[in-house]
Amino acid sequence: MRASLPVSWTVVVLMTVAGCATATTAPAPLAPPITLDQLDAARYADRPCDLLTPERLAQLRLAAPGAVEHTADGTVCGWTAQAPAHTSLSAGVDRKRTLEDLYRRRPEFATFGPIDIAGYPAVNTTGGGQAAPGACTAHVAVADTATVTVTADEAGTGQPGSADPCPEADKIATAIVGQLEAGSP
Repeated sequence: MRASLPVSWTVVVLMTVAGCATATTAPAPLAPPITLDQLDAARYADRPCDLLTPERLAQLRLAAPGAVEHTADGTVCGWTAQAPAHTSLSAGVDRKRTLEDLYRRRPEFATFGPIDIAGYPAVNTTGGGQAAPGACTAHVAVADTATVTVTADEAGTGQPGSADPCPEADKIATAIVGQLEAGSP
């Protein structure tokens, strides 16, 4: 003999199960969306020194060649600027964290400033995580799965109280995005 539920209980059970299936929705996005064409930056994640051509390095007055550095956040290329003196710069492609991840971690940073780099959504951050004191990182969302990061440290030593390093990070990030848009390096 098979036990059966009355029709009214069957409807309640089905509605409850259906309600549970639709009750889990993703949180609303905090980061602005990418409205331009997505750029293929992921191919530079393991070779970040190729993000800037030798000609572009010369225009930006960065000492070539850059040096590959392996950090807790991934592989970056480090350069020293010829002017302003002693500025150290590093750039890479982050395939682990998106701009949305950064927005969700906003309280972890000493400063967090939404900006725009060549039409792509970005943020400047200082402090937090592996960041050196006195350094600024520009994080540019160039694709749903890749963020270009550029860190500038005006003092070259990570000492707080030096000039604002964010404009230098933004300048290098803009140059990288321009090269990615042009299909080079």
